Amino acid sequence: MAKKSPNINFNLRHPDRKESPIHVIIRWRSSNNATLTYVGNTGEFIITSEWDKKEQEAKTALQTGKRKLALRKINKNLDSIEDQIEDYFDSYVDAHGIPPSKNEVMDFYKLDLKGEGEKEENEDMTLQLFIDRVMPKKRFTTKEGVKKVTPQTVRNYKQTGRLIKDFGDQQNRVINFRDINQRFYEDFVTWMQEKPVRGRKENTLEGEDGSYGHTANFIGKTINNLKSIMNYALDQGVIDVLPYNPKKFVPPEDDRIEHIHLNIDQLDEMWGLTFNQEERHLEIARDLFLVSAWTSLRFSDLERFNEKARISEDRTEITIVTQKTGEEVSIPLISPVPQILEKWDFKLPHMFNQKANKHIKAVACRLKGFDRVQTLTRTEGAERQTRKFKLCELVSTHTARRSFATNFVREFGVNPFTVMKLTGHKSFDVFQNYIKFGSEDIKNEINEKVQQRRNSQTH
Repeated sequence: MAKKSPNINFNLRHPDRKESPIHVIIRWRSSNNATLTYVGNTGEFIITSEWDKKEQEAKTALQTGKRKLALRKINKNLDSIEDQIEDYFDSYVDAHGIPPSKNEVMDFYKLDLKGEGEKEENEDMTLQLFIDRVMPKKRFTTKEGVKKVTPQTVRNYKQTGRLIKDFGDQQNRVINFRDINQRFYEDFVTWMQEKPVRGRKENTLEGEDGSYGHTANFIGKTINNLKSIMNYALDQGVIDVLPYNPKKFVPPEDDRIEHIHLNIDQLDEMWGLTFNQEERHLEIARDLFLVSAWTSLRFSDLERFNEKARISEDRTEITIVTQKTGEEVSIPLISPVPQILEKWDFKLPHMFNQKANKHIKAVACRLKGFDRVQTLTRTEGAERQTRKFKLCELVSTHTARRSFATNFVREFGVNPFTVMKLTGHKSFDVFQNYIKFGSEDIKNEINEKVQQRRNSQTH
């Protein structure tokens, strides 16, 4: 009888990168003594410098605290996978007298061990299946260990998947991995530019038929989502190579719309608004907005604030591991945040982001001057279109973080790179969009600094 015990190894798929998935490689002899090999994704990610190639496990000796625990958990899961594979082979040979086939090992690993769902007859991994089943389980490595993508990111991936499906349906074909090439990119971008879609007025442009067309910014985010999907498929071994040139597969140019922010006086005015009992939803939206505007926390972090945030004993600081970046930040509590937290017994009320976006506009419309008209110009198709909106219609939950960054840099003079530590921005180019410095602002600040210096030298 052929040897029933398989040879099991754990290797990094991308040992030359900063981080990599961990794959299991199973080798065994078939009933006719042929060598069979199956490679499976363990679902574990690791920083490559923390991997011991010889021992085929995570290095834990030099780590401490949460990272040491995270690496121990990885090793424990790998040991469990190895034990389950060996038990499966032992049980199969005892029951059948011969080793399993490659297809049987694949079914065991995917369906029983990894629990990836019921087997579908002759089903291959398609782009849509990958977006729907695999992308929601995507993981990335941070200083705190391996994190899962946020629910909002999953929704973004699935929205991109629906757009790709709609595009394929129009052409009477199914778009798969190999179809994501330069020709697809050009046709897909053109299709999105011309496709009418209904949406929120502050994010889209109204067409003659009352619908709203996709903007260059939305198309750019969609292309970035698609690139993330394709790169993850490459990492997971679903595809062997990207079917496009990454240097040419770039998002359309960002329109760089002048988004608004609320200055200190406007934030204080918002805090001074009063609401009756029937307007409790507006009060909640207002309070959540102000907490974000004075802490820089994303709405996704406000949703998990009650479980994840740690408030110092003197209640002057909060510490939280942000959901998007996975990094721990400590933020001073500036008025009116302590008063808001105390009002809600240090448990922030819950409100869905979509509802908060709607209600904060109604709150903003009560501020002085926010009924004035603002003109926006954006790219729709190949043309620039101009629309007019009330200023309050342009306020959203994201305006709060923009207000934080702008006010702390421009009004309080905090070093931009210090503020970036709190907002979680990695790129200063992106951060510049937040702090709202125009040419007039730059000129005034330079003149002010030069004059201050000259005055100090004359005294």
